[in-house]
Amino acid sequence: YPTEGKDDMGRRSAFVFSVTATLTALGLGGLAIPASAATEYHFKLFEKQSFQSVPANPEPGKGFRYKGKMFDPQNRDNRVGSDRGKCTIKPRDAVKCEGTVHLNGEIGGLGDIAYRGTATRRDSSFNVVGGSDDFEGATGETGFRNLNRDGTKIMTNWDLVVP
Repeated sequence: YPTEGKDDMGRRSAFVFSVTATLTALGLGGLAIPASAATEYHFKLFEKQSFQSVPANPEPGKGFRYKGKMFDPQNRDNRVGSDRGKCTIKPRDAVKCEGTVHLNGEIGGLGDIAYRGTATRRDSSFNVVGGSDDFEGATGETGFRNLNRDGTKIMTNWDLVVP
């Protein structure tokens, strides 16, 4: 380019500098993005529960334990996990519970999900407060709907966010 004028060289240098600066900024901007974004999990499970030590006349302060087998709602012969926990009866038909669900990886993910909260007749949901494996650091909510009168068959909805 020996015949180029000073203006052409200046424009070319400015262009190269501009492109280099833009690429550098984009590259550094890419590093500022978190390596892993939060994952959302939304799924349903069918559960068969059994209860221990349920008081005949529920009164505040009394408690009971439960355990359950979790199944694929589309194939209720396909067991995908288990559930266990304990509840304390509160005033005004409320129950304060805490429990852990373990899933085998077929639905939702693999690992444990911890939950707790107080359910009432109007609000049958609990807060998700952590977990392990695929559910490490999980937050969100789980809700349930009784499918029979004695509460031994329920459908649970899971709405989770895992960092």
